[in-house]
Amino acid sequence: MQPHSFITLPVISLLLAAGLHAPASAQSRYALSTLKPPFLGMVEANHFIDSQNRVFASVAHFRSAGFALDNNWRLIWQTNYDPYPSVWSGSSATSLSPSKLLNNKTLNVVGVSRNGSKLLVDHPLVPGGADAATRTASVYDTVSRQPLSYIVNGVNASTLGTRVSVHSVNDQGWVAGAITTTVDDMGRTMTRAARWRLGQAAEILQMPTDMVGSAALSINASGDVAGEVQQATTGGGTVTRAAVWRSDGALVLLETPPGGHASGKSIADNGKVLVVQTVQRGNGLADTILSLHADGQVQVLPPVAGEAAGQYFHVVTHDSLSPDGDTVVGVRFLNDRSASRGSQRAFIYQAGVTHDLSSHASTKGVKLPSGAHLTAAMGVNAQGSVAAGYEASGKFVAVRLTAVP
Repeated sequence: MQPHSFITLPVISLLLAAGLHAPASAQSRYALSTLKPPFLGMVEANHFIDSQNRVFASVAHFRSAGFALDNNWRLIWQTNYDPYPSVWSGSSATSLSPSKLLNNKTLNVVGVSRNGSKLLVDHPLVPGGADAATRTASVYDTVSRQPLSYIVNGVNASTLGTRVSVHSVNDQGWVAGAITTTVDDMGRTMTRAARWRLGQAAEILQMPTDMVGSAALSINASGDVAGEVQQATTGGGTVTRAAVWRSDGALVLLETPPGGHASGKSIADNGKVLVVQTVQRGNGLADTILSLHADGQVQVLPPVAGEAAGQYFHVVTHDSLSPDGDTVVGVRFLNDRSASRGSQRAFIYQAGVTHDLSSHASTKGVKLPSGAHLTAAMGVNAQGSVAAGYEASGKFVAVRLTAVP
């Protein structure tokens, strides 16, 4: 089934969404900013970048310090930290420290809208709830720092066997995610793609009768959603297909080469969709094919120069595609079971070419510490600025590559 025409926003809307900046491909250099943690060392986690070059994440802040007894009853000095939703400013300074955005340590940052006005967090449904079945989510306004919507909205998530997962939020505060419900006494479950419009009950997105599950992974400015549906196979298994749900609820299945599992990971504001297809090739290994879909046309992303197709396994997220659909960032791993973590490398795709992000950044004026490679690329905004990171002395260092015209 071929996807029908994608919704195209008026040119002026795209310019406003991009903050009247030059497109990502027009940037001539990067300014490197180190995103300092509030303590020594930062856990590698999702960092989200908005159109103002601000970076959002859950970051551990100092709580207390003092002497305590360890498991062997020895007196030790102990420092305690609590994670809070935090933000680094859009300043192009070489080193930035975060500030607490929300003073609630139970909130975990899941995503931020492209203009940075809405923050998506998940949190315990009841005090002390830690597992997926006892967590829910909310949308916060980043200016007033107040909650706007409680994601459960019309779904009784306190019912045994029902849980909500959320993945992406747009500037209107609409959310893409999924609802998993126990369907029988045997404990079997079904997961259905869902969209939450601000202040409204969950909208369960349509699914063909031969499908057995679905999930919504990304939402754009118009409310179009990208994700996946699971189709039953004759052998009793399932195959995953990339899908788009229009703002009116219409479902479009995206065409991909036969074989493997495909998922719509991210959707740009002009309707272009980033699809990742995974094809198993035995020995526990898999190849990935990344492609951009728009108006029935498919563009497969080439490998980095000097690397063979299938040599690396690629990982992308709902923030990996720029709002204009022209830039893709992510991570690639050497497709070898014996490979060490040192084989992890960030990449960027622009103007029809896929680059190693470290090499690409060096051509745009970025100097990393000797021997360091960018191992993470977690998001890209309309200007082409990238939330990224590298490892140094065994510790993850978060950075922002700020695009400069």
